[in-house]
Amino acid sequence: MIEYIANDPQGTIMYQTDGITYHKHSLLHTIDDLCESYLFSYEGYRKAVDHQLNIKHLIPIYLDEDTQLITIKRYRDYDNIFINYQAISSVSKHDQGLMISFISGREIYIKMSLYSFNQQIEKLVKIRNTKVKHFHRLKDSKCL
Repeated sequence: MIEYIANDPQGTIMYQTDGITYHKHSLLHTIDDLCESYLFSYEGYRKAVDHQLNIKHLIPIYLDEDTQLITIKRYRDYDNIFINYQAISSVSKHDQGLMISFISGREIYIKMSLYSFNQQIEKLVKIRNTKVKHFHRLKDSKCL
């Protein structure tokens, strides 16, 4: 399971519960590839979320029940990190931000307030509910 994804001078580092994976492309390119593996583009997703839910900034990415990425900064910022909400075991306040502990026992410190973090979760829930509602509507329709 993905825990978080961050930029690295050589590309991107993807921290997972069972290890670390390095990608030769930037974080943004890696996120694009991840979204495309779920049959949508990141740019199209951002536009759809803006249009449907009026969420314009710091847009979380709902891929599936196990991969729900929240961002700690603007998506184009080099020092941005995408954190998989489903891999978090706990969040606590720290000196100048938050300490996030993951299921694997790994911890990271981020400069983000608890209020901002909770806003990200609220956005994620809104996106999740909208996507699940559309999936069920499609699933329940009859095909000829």
